[in-house]
Amino acid sequence: YGASWADIMKIHFRAEGWGATPVAGTTLYFDKIWLAKNTAPAADTFTIAQFDNEQVIQEWGFTPDAQQSHLYNVSAKWDCEKVGSTAVRTSEAGQIPSNWKDYGYLNLWVYSPKVMNSKVNILVYTNEKDGNGKDIYLRQFLKVDWTGWKLLSFPLAGFTAAYGATWDMPIHNFSIKSTGWNDASYEPIAGTVLNLDKIW
Repeated sequence: YGASWADIMKIHFRAEGWGATPVAGTTLYFDKIWLAKNTAPAADTFTIAQFDNEQVIQEWGFTPDAQQSHLYNVSAKWDCEKVGSTAVRTSEAGQIPSNWKDYGYLNLWVYSPKVMNSKVNILVYTNEKDGNGKDIYLRQFLKVDWTGWKLLSFPLAGFTAAYGATWDMPIHNFSIKSTGWNDASYEPIAGTVLNLDKIW
């Protein structure tokens, strides 16, 4: 009837009508519903980590935790005070893409048992160095200011560029750190623990 995306009034879900009839016992659970702008289709995403087995979890330096899980039967438990950095994932090993310029977001499913207000750095290093030999990288941080499972989605355009870094540069490695930068505000507060399910 001439519908257009330019003038939306409401959205709702129906289990009946238009030939649809719910089967007895049909139950659905929703976590989140959102609109995404300019995101790549699922086929164009790259999974950096899927913490669904103990081997992968231990390779990252985390501890398998079957008591707290969301997407899988186990998750990766990270005591940020004891383990200051995850294992580094590299493009040379095929663990991350070397070309990130066509991606829009970095996403993480993360669980926090309590609000700690600790800061955690997400680091993406390029293959380049500046004129003084310093690594050129992009940086984002998350603040542990929530409880429960949360989907964190960071636009790549919102990362802080260090020493002239851009997403057009070949990417070398990826890691997450709870320490560094000679800044006390980036030292983990005692008791900061996170569980991770997936990074993509």
